[in-house]
Amino acid sequence: MTEDKKQIALILDTNQAYDRKVVSGITRYMRQVGNWSLHMELDPKSKIPNFDDWQGHGVIADLDDLDVYKVISKLNIPVVGIGGGYGFYPKFKNIPYVYTDNNEVVDLAYQHLRQVGFQHLAFCGVEANQINGWAKERQMHFESLCEKDGFEKLTYLGKSISNRNWNSMIDDISKWIKKLPKPIGILAANDMRAYHILEACLRADISVPDDVAVVGIDNDEMICSLAHPPLTSVIQGTDLLGYYASEILDRMIEGEENIESKVVPPQGMAIRESSDSHVIDDDLLAMSLKYIRSKACSGIRVDEVANHCHVSRSTLENRFKQKLKHSVHYEITRVQINKVKEMLMQSTMPLKHISRVSGFSSPQYMSLKLKESTGLSPLQYRQKHRPL
Repeated sequence: MTEDKKQIALILDTNQAYDRKVVSGITRYMRQVGNWSLHMELDPKSKIPNFDDWQGHGVIADLDDLDVYKVISKLNIPVVGIGGGYGFYPKFKNIPYVYTDNNEVVDLAYQHLRQVGFQHLAFCGVEANQINGWAKERQMHFESLCEKDGFEKLTYLGKSISNRNWNSMIDDISKWIKKLPKPIGILAANDMRAYHILEACLRADISVPDDVAVVGIDNDEMICSLAHPPLTSVIQGTDLLGYYASEILDRMIEGEENIESKVVPPQGMAIRESSDSHVIDDDLLAMSLKYIRSKACSGIRVDEVANHCHVSRSTLENRFKQKLKHSVHYEITRVQINKVKEMLMQSTMPLKHISRVSGFSSPQYMSLKLKESTGLSPLQYRQKHRPL
């Protein structure tokens, strides 16, 4: 290649939070390499450039939109697709596709709702069309988890998600929620759908999170903060997705061939008020869980939890095993490991510091517990969730 900048076209909908976060990862890569120049249309209606007029080196495009694929598949320059884990990627193996791991996204949300104690779970999705297959994938995986654990399938798709039909849409969701068993945890296909649920609960005078807890997907800060109460959401690996797509495109421009598609895992949960409660009909357990959440990373022991709750250790242990099916020590470690995961994903801090902040006695013991929980060492976990 010459010393001139590589001209890269982005075919993305920057009105969407998901795509904007992908762009942040692309921008981060661009600043590192220093020889990229980006072409991007801000109007989603004209997001596909005129390729007769624009002569560039490569394209990063949203391949969850079949109309986009029909255009870029005819190009004779390197193309990398990005998307929500669905789409049409099996149909064009010549185009690497960097995409969301929808199963892991749903796993995080499902585990969160189970850990806070819900015995009834539901999914609120959208009707399928040619560009939202990711919602169908999330629905199907959520339903498979519910079936595995013996939960009733409680799924709502609705007839419309258009703001032009706002009142009827919210009323329909309200009617669905009123019929659900309570308390219940609901996973929405994305943050906007979760916002609809919260509006429906408000209209129906249903308490959130006491009667209905709500979790979204995407962690769109605007929607999550506008929601009442603020919305819990799964943090997608969108920045990583953009970074990896850029890295792959650069390799293709330099002549590398047969590059495989890449799946990007979620980055964790942003826990907010819409699901921040334990569904426990046991005052002792509620008190102990609250104490563990607040003190686990200070290195507390089981005896300290029992003393705080004014009961014997054996009484507390028996109650945990009876109601939660695990030990007090397991619960303390679970909270600590969640902190370790968060710090490994969001920082470059050394393991010694992470183990101290998360309440483990040593980096070695922390690593052992992380391996037991995830099957990965700290280095492997960080490599999986952060670009090198």
